[in-house]
Amino acid sequence: MQVGKALGFVLGLVFLFGCQQVLSPTPNLYLQGDTDWFADVPSELQTSTVDVLYVTDRTQIQKEGRPTRYGYKRSGSLAWGSADVELGNELTWDELATLSQVQERSRSVPVRLRSTTQIGRFPSIPMPMSMQGDRLIVDPEALTAQQMAAEALRDEVRTRLAVTPLKEVFILIHGVGNKFADAVTRTAQWQHYSRGQGVWIAYTWPAGHPGLLEGYVYDFASSRFTVYHLKQLCRVLAACPEVERINIVAHSRGTDTAATAVREMCIEARAQGTTRSTLKIGHLVLLASDMDWEVVGQRDGGDHVFDMIDRITVYASKNDQALGFSNWLWDSARRAGQIRYRDLDSNQQQLLLTATTINAIDVRVNTGGLGHSYFSNPAVASDLLLLLLDDRPPGAEHGRPLEALQPGFWGLDKGYPATDGS
Repeated sequence: MQVGKALGFVLGLVFLFGCQQVLSPTPNLYLQGDTDWFADVPSELQTSTVDVLYVTDRTQIQKEGRPTRYGYKRSGSLAWGSADVELGNELTWDELATLSQVQERSRSVPVRLRSTTQIGRFPSIPMPMSMQGDRLIVDPEALTAQQMAAEALRDEVRTRLAVTPLKEVFILIHGVGNKFADAVTRTAQWQHYSRGQGVWIAYTWPAGHPGLLEGYVYDFASSRFTVYHLKQLCRVLAACPEVERINIVAHSRGTDTAATAVREMCIEARAQGTTRSTLKIGHLVLLASDMDWEVVGQRDGGDHVFDMIDRITVYASKNDQALGFSNWLWDSARRAGQIRYRDLDSNQQQLLLTATTINAIDVRVNTGGLGHSYFSNPAVASDLLLLLLDDRPPGAEHGRPLEALQPGFWGLDKGYPATDGS
């Protein structure tokens, strides 16, 4: 691949998951029949201003008299707070609900971050330590501060769980090039389309460094930097009795962050003799994954990560041209977001045949551009909603009518979930 063309791929990889200025298209699921899909949204959530819970290890930008802001630089400590995102320009709830269930909207629904309020922050990692005999011991005051911060975050989650019938948490993790506002506005839209089901968290790591190649390289390193903090968040949530399951949905480079964190937690759990019920990890969803498939197969397959998770779903597309840059840069045979059944060796094919909770979705929709941002496509969004909110396995008999291709591989077309291809 020529350098000029490669830089074009960088642009696509960096910006395709950027801030969406209008509400993403209505999922096909909500166009079916005469159902009012938003009729049962809890009354407390019937508003066009979405209160998004965010968790971040971005450095806070301090400006006196200005609202809370976060940049692309890395922070050693994890913070959390509330971001108010407005859907529409002073729309009533009824107007927003109506516009969220039609294919052609009578008016635009802009999406805008209105305010950000930081609620709490954990101590910086690594915490202060001292030698006691031949062991390093965490400073008691720092440990107490860590425990207090963890309980304060759990209290925030409990408050939000109290108003939703689904006692699960959904963590959304973005890819490279994303600013803080991109992450929370995207999460606000998924929170809205979830119809008040579960607690949605925008996990936003230090991405968005300026520049083309240097921006991608910096963000790539940040996607590794943030792994410990993501594990920290998952441990805090798992220790909350009110949380029944933790679901992780990651896009692009964020998939490596998610997969690495989950793998390390699984290894730690096995070493401690704990079970999957302790981790509480339900769905791990990897969209347009910017990971080397050979690395994934050895690292995650070798450590049997699938034993500790309820279901793993990989969305891939042969039309995802943005991942071509990563293939060129790292000289990889295939990125996971482009995986085909023929790319699997015989052992991996046998694993898919045996472990029915591992599935790959062949996304066959035309999203335009470089084909990297299909997560908001009406067909793909519909499948994500059926998977995450209804916990449906693939197959028409389960109400998720994907086309069976090969063991563990399923096809998704533009008219989905309609079965007539329209």
